[in-house]
Amino acid sequence: MARLKDPDRRALIMRVALEHFSARGFHAASIKDLATSCEISLGSLYTYFRSKEELVNELFRHWKLQFANFVAEGTSEVTGRAAHRMVWSNIARYIVAHPDAFGFLEAQLHATYLDDTSKKLEVELNDSLINYYQDRIQLGHTREKAQLVISATFGSYIQVFKASQAGLIKFDHATHEQLEILAWRMASGS
Repeated sequence: MARLKDPDRRALIMRVALEHFSARGFHAASIKDLATSCEISLGSLYTYFRSKEELVNELFRHWKLQFANFVAEGTSEVTGRAAHRMVWSNIARYIVAHPDAFGFLEAQLHATYLDDTSKKLEVELNDSLINYYQDRIQLGHTREKAQLVISATFGSYIQVFKASQAGLIKFDHATHEQLEILAWRMASGS
């Protein structure tokens, strides 16, 4: 008879894996160390995830969907500048609330070990944000211009996040406000 998997233990593995991958990166993180940190045997860990690649992909999809849901909060009620502000305010709130997850997601983008399902999710969420920019922010952007604005803005948030993690600056409300204003100027051309 097959053993039932404990959802609490699975959640523990996912939580500790996020800590390990965030702190060490995919290649330096060890499955053996992860099992030890979870206080389970290596064999037990492998009953939940067949490989490190399967675990990182599961973790990526979990946090990417959490990120997408967080960013989408309240965005359907607004248009124009308010829609732009809402998206980037939600991203800033996510960064503050889940710094390990944000750092983990940022480090995984374009990684060779992401499977087709993870890559497809990334493309779908990116397309969704492009569509949002075109439909709700209503600046008349082509897909290419919307992608450029989104990429440049997101890149600035990533760099500010990294600088804050290094203790060079503080990622707070004032910093976010400055970033959002710069992003709006870039998006609107003003």
